[in-house]
Amino acid sequence: MNLKINIMTPEEFVKAFDSKKRNFEMFSAVGNKKCQAITKKLIKKIFGSKRVTKEEIQELAGKLIAKAAVNSKTEEILDSEPPYHIKGYVNKALEVAGYGFEFDSYSIIATAFDEMKKLEKA
Repeated sequence: MNLKINIMTPEEFVKAFDSKKRNFEMFSAVGNKKCQAITKKLIKKIFGSKRVTKEEIQELAGKLIAKAAVNSKTEEILDSEPPYHIKGYVNKALEVAGYGFEFDSYSIIATAFDEMKKLEKA
């Protein structure tokens, strides 16, 4: 049996991700664009020249989502659907890059709430 494994390069993954608008189930086009921008930053970090840890990616995701959550135009980013979609694309990028870990949307949301508390204190 001859099985062909479909393996994308990081460059192909980014190109495929950028090739169309993604639906993150936000209430507005502005919200969807923000989610796509956050996801792209996370993907670029994963594919960067320096290896990253699960904690680094999760912290960055939390900071970016927290910053979006305090904006009235994108505050629904903490609903369950947007982090679920962000997690899906990020985990796929982690797989393509050869990382041996994933993270879940609940961890992203928890980290975002922690980051929001820091923003409130500042």
